[in-house]
Amino acid sequence: MLCEGRTLFDLESKEFWQVRKDFLSSFVDDFDPRLHQQLEEDFLSLPIDEAEEVVFWFEYDLFCQVNLLALLSWMAAKTTRPRLSLVCVGKHPSYDKLVGLGEMPPSEYPALYAQRASITAADLAHASLLWQQYCSANHQSLLETIRSTERSLFPYLEGAFEAHQSRFPSCSNGLSPLEAKLLEPLSRSPHSARQLIGTILRSQGHLGFGDLQYERCLDHLSPLISESDGLLQLTELGEQVLQHEAHFGKHRLHFAQIGGASQKEIQWDDVRQELV
Repeated sequence: MLCEGRTLFDLESKEFWQVRKDFLSSFVDDFDPRLHQQLEEDFLSLPIDEAEEVVFWFEYDLFCQVNLLALLSWMAAKTTRPRLSLVCVGKHPSYDKLVGLGEMPPSEYPALYAQRASITAADLAHASLLWQQYCSANHQSLLETIRSTERSLFPYLEGAFEAHQSRFPSCSNGLSPLEAKLLEPLSRSPHSARQLIGTILRSQGHLGFGDLQYERCLDHLSPLISESDGLLQLTELGEQVLQHEAHFGKHRLHFAQIGGASQKEIQWDDVRQELV
């Protein structure tokens, strides 16, 4: 889940795995360090050199696209590597919406495999540059780099990283656009956490997040929410912040680290429609 928490560029470094362990142990309630250790060992011992071809299967959303950039950057650093190819779904002639692999029947998979795209050295270099930027504090230039160097292999990067911008607090009220979207139903009526998360899961667009990520998002919004009989509602402060009459920055208890950037240092400018 590299789209959450601090990341470092080198996936083979001990520092990378320690940083991820530190983050996940605070993010996941039932975090098991033994499983994390097993994941590290399994990943670092993958017999890539013995492979004839490595095929990456990914989806259009931010969750997948960040992981894809990290893995391609990892591949780019290898002195020798097998043939690389990619299956990346989103648009598909059989569907009138963006679709994920899990939504498609297995009967579609042979055709997807047959149409897989070759990954070139230039593609790897582009992915490595973007992963490096993601791991830096400068997320303002990510979309600029994506738009200025379009590569046919990555048609979903722009949509995914436009969605990425919605995770940074707004200059006007200190709520990220994503947080505001999560809270808006509460301005109309009380909801259970399950109802709120279910609503946003059905309309999250290019984010591709899971329940756990939205649960943590709600946890971080606790100064704006009260709970009674299993139902959440906005506090007076929550109503004021949502109406842009107060600023959440003064009350925020948690500033998330995203890649190399912090919600404390980067904000979303509603007027200019960009990160600042």
